Amino acid sequence: MSVAVRRLAWLAPVVLLAGALWVGASAPGSAKPSLAARAEALETNLRCPSCEALSVADSTASTAAAIRHLVLRRMQEGQTDRQIEQFLITRYGQGIMLRPPTRGIAGLVWLLPLVVGGLAAAAVGAFFWRRRRIEPVTVDEADVDLVKSAMQDRVNGTALR
Repeated sequence: MSVAVRRLAWLAPVVLLAGALWVGASAPGSAKPSLAARAEALETNLRCPSCEALSVADSTASTAAAIRHLVLRRMQEGQTDRQIEQFLITRYGQGIMLRPPTRGIAGLVWLLPLVVGGLAAAAVGAFFWRRRRIEPVTVDEADVDLVKSAMQDRVNGTALR
């Protein structure tokens, strides 16, 4: 196989992949989402105030329906998702959000498991690393004589049972 054919064999998949990525990036689905899609995405991140652990989108409670209506109305007025979230947080408190914030003290909810997991992995690695190191054993002449006599007894059949 010539060098030109090999280069072409590598270049063809690269060009094909680049073309597929370009088409995927410029697809009509990447356009601005509709109000209904935006509202649904926001409602899945909001906790229903009267339910135990349901999002506003999944709840059938009257408070969830009121929040869904409020979210859609505020989006029609031109407010951003962040403005609507801030309004709901001031009205219901930080507990309205299903996902805790990633900044400040509440950011520890996201960071702490990573730190603990890293420390645990380091501890396990250190444990096995220390076990792997074998201390050199010094053998003196008395030990060698003891092993030789035990082997001789084993050969002669006089070993202790």
